[in-house]
Amino acid sequence: MDYRTLRTLGSRSKLFEWIFDSKTGLEIVRQFSTGPRVDTFSIDEIKQIIKFATSNENIPLANNVEKIHQGTEKIGLGSFIYNHLKEDLIKAQAASQLATIFVKTGIFDYNGATRNMEFWIKNNDWQLLLMNGE
Repeated sequence: MDYRTLRTLGSRSKLFEWIFDSKTGLEIVRQFSTGPRVDTFSIDEIKQIIKFATSNENIPLANNVEKIHQGTEKIGLGSFIYNHLKEDLIKAQAASQLATIFVKTGIFDYNGATRNMEFWIKNNDWQLLLMNGE
């Protein structure tokens, strides 16, 4: 199984790699000045994210590290990862990569914006879509 490469959807898009395994989950590899960072979203975490997205009409990206840390970030993908999955701020920021993967594989649709992005469920068959890639 090979890693796939994508670029985030934002105005300052960044390259990242990802791979999905139906047993271990979704692995995202981002490059930082200190080296690569690997974040894994387990199958259970993905199920929780899909449930969150399904129960909300449109969800913002909401992954501003400073606002999440201060508790002032709106309810959205990044703040959900931080507050409900009890992850660290750096993993919450991977919401950009996660949203990109979900859009490119057809799980999410979005408003096409590069700022103030909003996402919604397009297809609930997320496991099959992630297995097939983009």
